[in-house]
This record gives sequence, structure tokens and C-alpha cells, in this order.
Amino acid sequence: MLLRFLKQAAKANRQNPHATQMAGAGTNLLPQFVLKYPGGRLFPMETVVLLGSKIKAIIGSGVTHVAFAFIVMGAWAVFANRHHPLPGALIAGVVQGTLSATITLLMKKALDYLSSLFFRQNADWNALIFPPIIVCSVSLTGLILSHVAAETPEIFATIAVPFSVAFTYAWVYTFGIWRTQRASQ
Repeated sequence: MLLRFLKQAAKANRQNPHATQMAGAGTNLLPQFVLKYPGGRLFPMETVVLLGSKIKAIIGSGVTHVAFAFIVMGAWAVFANRHHPLPGALIAGVVQGTLSATITLLMKKALDYLSSLFFRQNADWNALIFPPIIVCSVSLTGLILSHVAAETPEIFATIAVPFSVAFTYAWVYTFGIWRTQRASQ
């Protein structure tokens, strides 16, 4: 939808020569393109470009991924424990959110390290199989032990979704590394 809007706006700018203005002296001499959307309001093209690059930077940020994992998986844990008294559900949410944030932060690095370790030993099939098994085993053990220690009422329901996401990510990411490494050999 946004792409269609930008194409329409670019077409409208080409058809309307008054939509392009040069900046005044002493300022940036790049042309300022003004987009007109169906509602009739105008805004500068730089705004669209800057917002797009800022959004890409935010989405690609590790901090965003960690915060997203904390919020989403913590909320899942609260939801999974909703039939139990509130302090238990909230504690489960904080524990799961913290674990998910930590796993998100460390999993990629661990997979990269283990894959390179197995490839250096010329064990390329092992580089596909063992890194996700090792990382997922450590992750699952940490999830179970942490929730047992926190006395989470519904441990299986609480860790089912976060572990499934981590498990899938670990295998898909490792397959990508493995395929790239095999192609370069």
C-alpha cells in the first residue's frame, strides 16, 4: 500500500512542475519534493525517506529485538498463567520476558560460534546438526530450571511458545549459515 502511494506521489510530482522547489541560499541545495496524497495534504519527500531509514534502523536494532522478546514472550507467560492468582502470573511473565530477552541476545552469537567451530574441524554435517541441538538444549534447560525456581504454575504452557520460536529460529538460522559455508567451499 505504501509502495503504491509513493508511486502515485512520484507520478503526481512529475506531472506538477510546481511541486519541486529549490532550497534557499545558505541551505541544503538538494531539491525538496512535495508529495500530495489523496487527502490533499502536502509533506516533504525527505520526511518519507528519513522515516523509512529510521524505521529500518529501529527494526534492525538488537535492542529492539531484545525488548520485543521481553514484551511479547512475557505477555505470553502472563496469558498462559491467567487462571492462577495474579502474582504468580506476573512473576512468570517477568521471568519469561527476561529469559526470552537473554536468549534472543545470546542465541545468534552462540549459533555463529558453534557453527564456525564445527566448520573449522571440517565436520560440515555436524555444523548443521549440533549447534541448534546444543543451543536449544541449553535454552530449554534454562527455561525449565528458571520457571521451577520461580514456581511458575503452568510451566509447559509458559515455555511452549517461546521455546518453539527459539527452536525454529535456531534451525533456520543454522541452515542458512550451513548453506552459505557449503557454497563457499
